[in-house]
Amino acid sequence: MIRDVIYCDANEIMDERGSFIKIFSKNWNGVAPLQLEESFVTRSKKGTTRGMHIQIGPTANWKIISVIEGHIFDVLVDVRQNSGSYLSIAQKYISSGTSIILPPGVAHGFQAIENVTMIYFSSKAYDPEYDRGFNAKSLAVNWPMNFEIQSDRDKKFPDIADFVNEFKE
Repeated sequence: MIRDVIYCDANEIMDERGSFIKIFSKNWNGVAPLQLEESFVTRSKKGTTRGMHIQIGPTANWKIISVIEGHIFDVLVDVRQNSGSYLSIAQKYISSGTSIILPPGVAHGFQAIENVTMIYFSSKAYDPEYDRGFNAKSLAVNWPMNFEIQSDRDKKFPDIADFVNEFKE
């Protein structure tokens, strides 16, 4: 278990028109009010691996990540040295409608088990100068799929053992 990470299962309402899913509420138990600065959507093909990604310094951010459509194998790693769950790994299958709330200092990655659409909300705007990561293959994780589709950037990230941890709480 990683301290301060919250998984929020969907409260999906369906009728003849389709569905309605709440992906965030400041009233959920354990959720601090968040001020969000940026939002984006990703679509990933089945077999895609993304991560492990983290922002440091002035852009270290809270994130809300919601699976809108599809199914992923999600992986989190705590790189907060004084967290009490330092270097802990959380892994979980997540399907549409589930949201994850991540504090600054928790790296995120996933594999798309099927074509997937996700929405991200961030408390800070992305800045490539403060973008960091480590290679997902280097984690002690039983990934459910081979690394078929992965960005060149993610492939070139250092292994977790060689990751220079610049994150400051």
